[in-house]
Amino acid sequence: MRRNAASPAGFFPEGIAIGSGPTAYITSLANGDVYKLDLDTGTGRLLTRGPGAGAAGIALDTFGRLFVAGGQAGTAWVINPATGGVVTTYRLAAEGLVVNDFAFTRDAAWVTGSLVPVLYKLPFGRRDGLPSQADVVRVPLGGDITFQEGFNVPAQRPLHPSITAERRVHRGFHPGVVPASSDERHGTAQSRSPVPAGPAPCALCRRELSCWAGCGVPARQGVSHRELFRSG
Repeated sequence: MRRNAASPAGFFPEGIAIGSGPTAYITSLANGDVYKLDLDTGTGRLLTRGPGAGAAGIALDTFGRLFVAGGQAGTAWVINPATGGVVTTYRLAAEGLVVNDFAFTRDAAWVTGSLVPVLYKLPFGRRDGLPSQADVVRVPLGGDITFQEGFNVPAQRPLHPSITAERRVHRGFHPGVVPASSDERHGTAQSRSPVPAGPAPCALCRRELSCWAGCGVPARQGVSHRELFRSG
């Protein structure tokens, strides 16, 4: 059954995370508000009022914590989904350097940047505690990682991890995230449809304690790939 749900006036939906319930958490690109939506009834309410700057990606970790990317504010913050309270906020980049999306490994949250070739690592502490600002690690991407000038976006097309290429990951499974199986020691991100001119798609995948990133799919090429780059 298809159901439509209306967001509040002035709310510009950007990121979405699906929780239990079933519940969806949606960020606003306008002001950073986080909206909580009941997927059964289509009703919702404001969960967390944003800081004024727009929010981008949002994701739930395995401990039920909501991570929100602050977009052009260069920040990320963590929300208690039960109360809507902001648990902590991190400064990851200067204002204007877009903080975009998340991937999780067992020991860290990884955050992508769209304007610079960098991953931000938020290492979990004992008993999976959240890190302090001083614990944040900035991981420059090099080697085969290529960022084009301007905005680099998360993967928006079907991706095929190597070795298990038959396991297709469709758009919308997780923006910019490709889960990796235990036998994927190396990998590639491949586009199976023509790529339009413009910023190169990017992808993240995880394997055990490492995070892999792939960027730089050439424009106007039907099937293209880059080797994934290991960070951590």
